[in-house]
Amino acid sequence: MSSPPNQVFFQRGPGTRMASQAALKGPQQWYWSSGVLYAYALSDPDTLYASPGIEASVNPATRGAGLIQIQDRSFVTCRSGGHSISQRRPLHRLLGQGITVKDCEVDNSVDGGLVATSPTVALSNVTIDGCLIHHNTAGLNEGALGAATFQEGLTLEGVRGFAVRGCRISSNYALGVSLKHGTANGILENCQVYSNGLLNVYLDGASQITICYNKIYDCAADAGIKFGWKPARMTMDSIEIYSNLFWNNANGVSFTANSSVTAQTRNVRIYGNTFHSNQAVIRWKPTVTGHYSGANAITNNILWSQGTTSMVISDETTGQEGLSQTTVAYNAFPQGAASDTLGTSARIITDPSFVNPAAL
Repeated sequence: MSSPPNQVFFQRGPGTRMASQAALKGPQQWYWSSGVLYAYALSDPDTLYASPGIEASVNPATRGAGLIQIQDRSFVTCRSGGHSISQRRPLHRLLGQGITVKDCEVDNSVDGGLVATSPTVALSNVTIDGCLIHHNTAGLNEGALGAATFQEGLTLEGVRGFAVRGCRISSNYALGVSLKHGTANGILENCQVYSNGLLNVYLDGASQITICYNKIYDCAADAGIKFGWKPARMTMDSIEIYSNLFWNNANGVSFTANSSVTAQTRNVRIYGNTFHSNQAVIRWKPTVTGHYSGANAITNNILWSQGTTSMVISDETTGQEGLSQTTVAYNAFPQGAASDTLGTSARIITDPSFVNPAAL
């Protein structure tokens, strides 16, 4: 095999790349060197891999745009009927309009899971419905692989008009859902987004976005939802986050920027959500000034942190710029918890009447 594979797959799942031929000591381990692909086997591989229930051979992954590529086409539906788009390259580069991906399972891709990106051709009216997107780029830490989607489960980049509904997005290498670089006019609703390696939901240069009726949980590294910037001049505007349930995240919702950013985050409304056992509920991370403007509001939420040692609302910006641009009102706070503000008309409570929160 002249070129090194990115991954090698057995019927039971992706194999494990080892550091040397001598290190091959267990099932589904492989190593490539000098044009030869080695795989561990307890017996003659021609017999072993041809037996019932085991794939006939190991298959090296190849570079390319994806297992399924839809480019310059419109009104196309991809529906799996219960089968899995898995263990290969991402479902990648959905270019056109009226593209629907329904009831598909996308897992163990090496370079992003399900990727809708619009680098040159307009991409609009994309629907992702009832999909399972998990364990993509699992175990990879090689940022040089492919485009800037190598660490993301579901990517919408430059998409104008989208709906992500009824999906379960979990255990992806870094980001679960990434809405970025000009993506606008869309909704993320009725999904479960959880246990992704760094962030569950990431907003980066996105506008006119609604995030509602989701369960967003178990992201210990960073945040349930994070606002951040990579293209420094793309403003985020008109984001609504409501009627979601957040729990066991390092931060429920966080905001960040850096000195190279010239864009704004503005007109963000966070209301009617329930936050349970997040280390910090709402947090503005340290940054230079000049990034927050417009009519922002945090209202009518249950803001329940992880005990009295955690911050409920934390603004670490210079001069608390985030809070200065945000109306905080009519929220419920836990008795004794620290917070940079309670806002107006706050309710301090000792029992939010959660029903069996330990079972979440």
